Amino acid sequence: MATPDEQVKEFQRLAGEAQAGNLYIDFETADACANLCKTYAADLRKLAQKAEALVRVESFSNLASSEALGQKFYDLTTGGAGSGSYVASITEHIKIVEAMQDMYVKAGAAFQAADEETKAKITAQTHKIDW
Repeated sequence: MATPDEQVKEFQRLAGEAQAGNLYIDFETADACANLCKTYAADLRKLAQKAEALVRVESFSNLASSEALGQKFYDLTTGGAGSGSYVASITEHIKIVEAMQDMYVKAGAAFQAADEETKAKITAQTHKIDW
């Protein structure tokens, strides 16, 4: 399986293909998918914020071993980037979802632009026909 950074780069590549006119997704479908990504990313942000308050180191008692255990749980929950913690994992996932959202927006815009261009060409040719 691809790493989170590789997944982000792939969605960025696909977004570039959409901007270049090589990737199209029906506008309504792309818009719906982009909105779902936006909602999902917001939900993930809320989960990350809740996790920050989930573990209280001092709640394990004032014994040194209890404090060490509490710190271990806190680190598993909120450790920094690359730590493998819950919050770090959510943060990486948010980056992927945002890259996916950007790709959907650009692919939908490419579809809409191609559709408008085709419509204009057909209209231009239709005006040339004598009825």
